[in-house]
Amino acid sequence: MLAALLFAILVALRPTTQARAEELSKPGSNLARLVERLQREYPDIRHRTLSEIRQQRDELVLVDVREPEEYAVSHIPGAVNLQDPTELRAFIANQPGEVVLYCSVGYRSAKLTRNLRNDGVSNVSNFAGSIFHWANSNEPLVSGEHPVSTVHPYSWF
Repeated sequence: MLAALLFAILVALRPTTQARAEELSKPGSNLARLVERLQREYPDIRHRTLSEIRQQRDELVLVDVREPEEYAVSHIPGAVNLQDPTELRAFIANQPGEVVLYCSVGYRSAKLTRNLRNDGVSNVSNFAGSIFHWANSNEPLVSGEHPVSTVHPYSWF
């Protein structure tokens, strides 16, 4: 019952208008502060912005590094789901262009990006804000092939 109530609250807080989505990314917003903190903690990797991903979507390969259960709830259309660093290295090695990793907000993907870059993988970057930024900006989400509007939270916190 408590889980259902918390889920309902999360859904109710999801923005429903473009104006609200833009508010979330304004300087000083919680999301903007989170992204700034992420960039400070991981200054040695490239962080792709939502705007860059929108503009270069056809040139980028998106990899969702969340757990399969999270990916099953929703993911960015066309994204591949991989978590294992060995599998990621092999996958990225076969990509001609840049691979952008994402997770819930960008911390798991930033850590993996750093590890891959330290191992010599150069065509990998992180999506700062990740799927929550994507969803809060009213970008499309899918579960399988079906459009959805929910995102699996990493934790209830």
